[in-house]
Amino acid sequence: MRVPSLFDLEVSLRRVQPGKAVGRDAIPPELCHQFPGMLGPQIYPQLLKLCCHGAEALEHKGGRLAVAYKRKGPMAHCESYRSLLVSSHIGKTIHRTLRQHQNDLYLNFMQRQQYGGRPRISVGFALHMTRSFLRHSQDHAQSSGLIFLDLTEAFYRVLRPLALGMAHTDEAIASVAHRLQLDPGTLHDLYAVLSEPDALHEASVPRFERRYLQALHQDTYFYLEGQDDWVRTTVGSRPGDSFADVVFGFLWAKVLHKLEQAMAEAGILSSLPKPNLPGLYPTQFDGQVNMLGPTWCDDLCICLQAAAPRKLESDAMLALSLTLDLCRQHGMTPNLKAGKTEVMLSFRGPGSTGLRRKYYGAERGRKLQALGEHCSYEVHVTGEYRHLGGLLHVSGDLKKEVRRRLAQAHSSLGQHRRILYQNAHITLNKRSHLFQTIVLSQLTYGMESWVVDDARTKAYIHSGIMRLYRRLLKLIALIPRSQIEQYAWPSTFRSPVRFYVSAG
Repeated sequence: MRVPSLFDLEVSLRRVQPGKAVGRDAIPPELCHQFPGMLGPQIYPQLLKLCCHGAEALEHKGGRLAVAYKRKGPMAHCESYRSLLVSSHIGKTIHRTLRQHQNDLYLNFMQRQQYGGRPRISVGFALHMTRSFLRHSQDHAQSSGLIFLDLTEAFYRVLRPLALGMAHTDEAIASVAHRLQLDPGTLHDLYAVLSEPDALHEASVPRFERRYLQALHQDTYFYLEGQDDWVRTTVGSRPGDSFADVVFGFLWAKVLHKLEQAMAEAGILSSLPKPNLPGLYPTQFDGQVNMLGPTWCDDLCICLQAAAPRKLESDAMLALSLTLDLCRQHGMTPNLKAGKTEVMLSFRGPGSTGLRRKYYGAERGRKLQALGEHCSYEVHVTGEYRHLGGLLHVSGDLKKEVRRRLAQAHSSLGQHRRILYQNAHITLNKRSHLFQTIVLSQLTYGMESWVVDDARTKAYIHSGIMRLYRRLLKLIALIPRSQIEQYAWPSTFRSPVRFYVSAG
């Protein structure tokens, strides 16, 4: 058994960001950040007690619950807000230290394409993989499909016994089943899953680490400002805690492993060539690698590929029924509303015209029917989908995504145009730096996943960037484009741009 060292705890204390809200113990984050050498020896016995005996201070098990508006949806609806737990920074530091200590076990248990929670991997990597899959299918003239899954309150509805192996009561399971509106058949499947080994057991987590993971989620609570009563929680992860994504990630990895095995047995699991050596243009391959689809936290994108359009349609129905059934069996509720859980189908080959007319014809909004174990599902079929901040089109075309990004950049430029970007009292160097930092970042976000192979789209992107610079200099068409390009291109994204031209 190896426990985190005092040095690990002091590193976690140093990582506490100043300016955060303070918990009930009134210890400010600035104290943790500035004096880790003094606080570390005082806190380390609590960490040892939690590791060795599975006992955590009650002060660290909860905190004040605050709400934050998501900036989308009606402000009168509860779904438009997310909950934030303002807890002790000392408790969160101990949790962060333990999280870093057992991170290798979590990474080894995760599904191959499960990227949320992995260190040094950005969200753009999952989006890049999805676009690469679409390009691969298009280059090989194969039909491709994407199933986008969205879970309702994924982190707040996690059944802790399924993930951590904690004791549960029939009353608690019945309450969850009533809240999720599970039918008797699905409730029977849920009890069958509860009898299986939990996710920590399948991940081969050592006993002492299982003990403190269970202790961290035992007798948790929250309270609201202005109320004297406290609420004891038994379902879901702890919002804002370092182990919030771990608890959900362990259970989600268990579901994804089951889904991958079920799709492989049904013969609908996609596979891609595995190159011998990494490179931009690999020439030698060593077998095939299974491709379920990239997963970022609770955002799942299942990638399907078929040689015939009719087979893609049947594979999508089967994959959809397997996915939704597994989610309901593990106490998760898929959100089947439009814009949440949707299917994108790209048909190629004989018979594709009729299927395109069926799903993308004049009567848009057609649905894909899937027959589950205990009920049937209807999922919207769409031609484009907003996924992880990027726009995916059924044809793999980037024109609409480029137009959207340029529109966001122009909107950001117009927001503070007179105050910042066209203010004569601010030097041009400073204005160009602000322009590249605030405005161009709206355009370049996710651009690393773009692959532009036609001159028309390249020219459109180039002219769009030039229009942004003309607005920055209050120019319309007085100066030739070549004269602006001399100073603005290709150093647009690297250094502040110097313009030696006048506005008139």
